[in-house]
Amino acid sequence: MYARRKPARLFPALAPLVLLSACAHAPVTYRLTQQAARPLLIPPGVAQASVSQRTFVADVTAGGGKCGLEPDAVALQRKGRRMRITVSRDALAQKPAAWVTRWAGEAETRGCIAPGEARRLAAAIVEAVPLDPEIAFRLVFNNNIQAGYIDLGPASRLEVVAPILDSGAAAPDGSLVETQKVSGEGNRLQLDLKLSPSVRGFETSIYAVEKRSGGDGFLLAPVSVKRNLAGRTEPAPAPLIEYLKFPRSDAFFRLIYKTEDNGVKAVVLGAATQGQLTLDDCDRGATCVTLPKSVAINPVVAVTVNGVEMTFGLGMRIWNAVMAGGVRQPPEVLPTLQVWRPYGAGTAPVEFDRTSQAILNLKLAGGERVAWQTPPAAR
Repeated sequence: MYARRKPARLFPALAPLVLLSACAHAPVTYRLTQQAARPLLIPPGVAQASVSQRTFVADVTAGGGKCGLEPDAVALQRKGRRMRITVSRDALAQKPAAWVTRWAGEAETRGCIAPGEARRLAAAIVEAVPLDPEIAFRLVFNNNIQAGYIDLGPASRLEVVAPILDSGAAAPDGSLVETQKVSGEGNRLQLDLKLSPSVRGFETSIYAVEKRSGGDGFLLAPVSVKRNLAGRTEPAPAPLIEYLKFPRSDAFFRLIYKTEDNGVKAVVLGAATQGQLTLDDCDRGATCVTLPKSVAINPVVAVTVNGVEMTFGLGMRIWNAVMAGGVRQPPEVLPTLQVWRPYGAGTAPVEFDRTSQAILNLKLAGGERVAWQTPPAAR
């Protein structure tokens, strides 16, 4: 697990909150509660758990085209340079995985919202009404190979593990593992495998999706490189071969898993707009980088744990973050645990019942901050 250290305080000051449209006297915190024996996360700016529909003006820039989208779970209307959004909770909760992400991308493609605003629109929708946090996560993310793709945002990281070859050449599009012996009987099979002698070691590069300065969208660039040679791991200034290289015109990125007859290939797409991130756009302005099969790529998200940035698999939980922080029994930190989640342009704290472990089951989507005072029993 890669961790990048930053100067930290145990309980950092809250970042400025950008409230979409706050109800009168509504708290500026998330509140994790229970409804019908299920967890319910009430977002900032919403006064009651019973709110089932909400209309507000979001900090999403309007486009010049017609929306033309069915006003089912979400309806859009221009309000000057911004967008007025109506969200119906019950209809939204019935939508399939990543529906909000796709719907917002379609709004951008049609010109209903300005280029680069799809991600902000998607966040505004799921932060608008109280939702089961599992449902809110599902509405935004496709987070597995079977789903086909993962959109990369500001808290996303890509871990690229590539072989280092004697020749210095790029990794081949094939296996570097040789089968030495096959044995076994009945229902048991044993394979003796050997790494190709041309492999000197491995290089692990962490790519970060970073906000562009002075513009919309992101940049994808390596922020950490480590090489393992002869059993020793050492940092390096840059990858030997930069497998993920995109022009500066690309501002949005997606990892796609492409199924083929002989396995699954990973393709990273870059494009000027969120709506261009499909394999069909590879010949229409998008940049499509297909990784060799001998190069592994793992999508992870960045979470700050007691002031240290760490990476986790998308969909892992606060429980995992606490364990990564050195606590064997995460419930021990509940008396002093503090959690912040992304909200608007910053983060907002989460209020929760400290006698319940529900907070530890919240999924990590990236950008969270988790802090606690380590109990004596866990030191």
